[in-house]
Amino acid sequence: MNTRYRTGLILAATLILSFALPGRPESHGADLPPTPTVGPRVFLPLITKTSSPQIPPTCFQWANQTSLQQAVSQHSCVVLQAGLWTTDVQIAMPAGHSLLGYGAGISTLQAVAPWIGNGGANDAEAVVHNNGQPGVAVKYLTIDANNLSTFGIGAHGQNMLVDSVMVKNAKCDGIAIAAAGWTIQNSIIQNNGFACPSGDPGSGIYVIRQKSEDDVYNPAILNNRLLANGGPAIDIDRVRGGVISHNIISNNRAWAAISVNASNWTITGNNISHPQSANPLHPGHTECWPTHANISPAGISVCRQPDNNSGGPVQYTRISGNRISSGHGIRLIGDDESDPTWVPTFSTIEDNDLSGSIVGCIDDFEPGQNQPGMNTWTGNNCAGMLNSPPVYLWRLCPNSVSNATVAGWEIGVAEPSAVQARINEFDANRLDGGEFSPGNLLPAGALVATNFDPAGTGATTWQNYPVRTVVRSGSWGIFQVLNAFSAPVPGACLLVFP
Repeated sequence: MNTRYRTGLILAATLILSFALPGRPESHGADLPPTPTVGPRVFLPLITKTSSPQIPPTCFQWANQTSLQQAVSQHSCVVLQAGLWTTDVQIAMPAGHSLLGYGAGISTLQAVAPWIGNGGANDAEAVVHNNGQPGVAVKYLTIDANNLSTFGIGAHGQNMLVDSVMVKNAKCDGIAIAAAGWTIQNSIIQNNGFACPSGDPGSGIYVIRQKSEDDVYNPAILNNRLLANGGPAIDIDRVRGGVISHNIISNNRAWAAISVNASNWTITGNNISHPQSANPLHPGHTECWPTHANISPAGISVCRQPDNNSGGPVQYTRISGNRISSGHGIRLIGDDESDPTWVPTFSTIEDNDLSGSIVGCIDDFEPGQNQPGMNTWTGNNCAGMLNSPPVYLWRLCPNSVSNATVAGWEIGVAEPSAVQARINEFDANRLDGGEFSPGNLLPAGALVATNFDPAGTGATTWQNYPVRTVVRSGSWGIFQVLNAFSAPVPGACLLVFP
């Protein structure tokens, strides 16, 4: 179970009256190694559209004539006047009602101590909550949770619109979505998620399925800036269907800038700069942890949970036209060590610029395995060159070394003692096995330690196979696979990461 599930808590939000006070306003047979091509690191601009306030003339102009809760309950549209307005309780919005301001940074609603919240389950309250009511709109203002409220905006009413809002300083998630039909657009979500009650980092936007509902929510997250949140900028938790498009995502702090564990998501046209120093470990989900060299956070992580862990198929993800700078650019991963089908499948990844990432693309679905679901990679510069493929995480070779380590082993033809020394180092990196048998498919790019002529007859040599020499004596040593082929003899393998 995801350690951040708060299903019942989100449903527990209750209606409470508010007393608002004015305040202060990341070659076949060749002995020589290829020269890698690496693109320059990308630093992404922070530019988004803004939406000018469109205030209906019939909106109630609120300036503390009555409590804000009373105002939003009595009037279908309320607009906060310019200035900083404070509240010590959650504002619960009725169905179809709107809370507006005159612009983010101009009209601000801030939580203050002593924070009462919703008067009950104060690990599920928000500064502004739709209280399960549909059709609520919040636009043109700042919501400052002030490190007091768990959420900035929430949570389980359908068809909510958040437009041109700044949401900041929530203890857990800036915006918590637990219902279908939400749109979040033209907004700034920043500095949330550093004091989540669960103990795990919170997100800028957290989308979570309610157990009693269908899991197709189809939220639209469009043209926002998500900055410096404690967890992922966007965390999709078992919710199918949705669009994440044209967002600026920078300097968030956890395992991924965008984390998805469900099907039918479109992620397109985003600029992502996610720090390589962010914690790469997804709490409660070891199946989402890469166990290879350069264990790193990802710009986009799509992870398939085990079926026995509230998981299910993760399919038909479309990732296109994004610019990503991170440790891992795009990572598709799952628990295929337990079941080969527990990986993301049938996904399309196209025309992404990964030149700012150490490892551009990772795919846990192995080519050539006898099951449907191959992911399609086209037009990406995964390895610094257009249309370069992803790194495939082969179960046959569960561990890896970096290019720098391989370069340190490059000797070519050597004395047997030198070859044995390198093989000893090779074996020291095989923490989880990696032995192969005759007939196993050896993946392109992998390192293999083997003897292609174990009988020493000279009838079959390493030159009969699509490999290049790293270090060898005769046909015994360490070789790198240039094109996938079936192993003729036993040996061991490691993958190579940049």
